[in-house]
Order: sequence, then C-alpha cells, then structure tokens
Amino acid sequence: MPKPSIDLEIKEQGRTWLLPPYSYSLRRVANELNVGHATVHKWRDQLKKEGLLDEESSNQNAMFP
Repeated sequence: MPKPSIDLEIKEQGRTWLLPPYSYSLRRVANELNVGHATVHKWRDQLKKEGLLDEESSNQNAMFP
C-alpha cells in the first residue's frame, strides 16, 4: 500500500522552518507538522543539495530542540 503523500503546503512550511532565520530542529519541525523525522531529514538533505542550506546551518539547528 502506498504511503500517504504530504500536502505541498506542509512540505513548504517545513522546509522554510529548516532555513534561517528559523533554523528549527528536525524534531521540532516533525512534531509541529505531525510528520515523520525521516521525512524532515529528507527535506533537509534536499535543501543542502539545492544549495539553500549549508552544513553549518544544519548542524546549528540540531542544537535547538
């Protein structure tokens, strides 16, 4: 059975929260949007590949719950 798809609005909100100036943690984004941590991790990896998030920013948001 296919996994339910995530609404585009939710995905865009999560991606926005991962970026500065928000820099929310993966856990916080997942909890706020009621999605899996792996999903948010995938969004963060996509942001890195797109050049929108650097290693320093992604490591920094790991410090904040």
